[in-house]
Amino acid sequence: MPEKSISIPLQETGLNLHGTLRGRFEDPTIIIIPGMGGDMNDLLSYNASRYFEDQGLSSLRLSLNSGAFDQRNIKDCDINTFLSDIDDAVDFVKHQRAPWICTLGHSFGSMAILYSKKQAFDAAILWDPSHTDNFGNDQSSQNLAKHFFVR
Repeated sequence: MPEKSISIPLQETGLNLHGTLRGRFEDPTIIIIPGMGGDMNDLLSYNASRYFEDQGLSSLRLSLNSGAFDQRNIKDCDINTFLSDIDDAVDFVKHQRAPWICTLGHSFGSMAILYSKKQAFDAAILWDPSHTDNFGNDQSSQNLAKHFFVR
């Protein structure tokens, strides 16, 4: 599948997320979110996109803070920044008319998926999720109960 560079505007910041789309947004799409300091071309993210291609899925590998001039600086990021950026990425992919959206987070990216305020994706995959022992706040408890516990 061809790969294409994607730039996603972040709400009210003048900044962008950078990503690489492998496939087409017209197909079911998995948004691959690295951990803190991770990059879209790390071996795990890159090989995941190749695997999903073999399964007939498109993927959008994100770099949340790669140091580009129009991107966030890692020193300015926390969990709230990550989850807001993930929500913007999901909104962007929805606007591109992807019929199904899955978020796949590694490490800190997984925790941001759990805390996502919108929960606007269809599925989530958590790889080696970072977390605290306290999921006691109302939003994270609701997200866990609604989306992540197998019943």
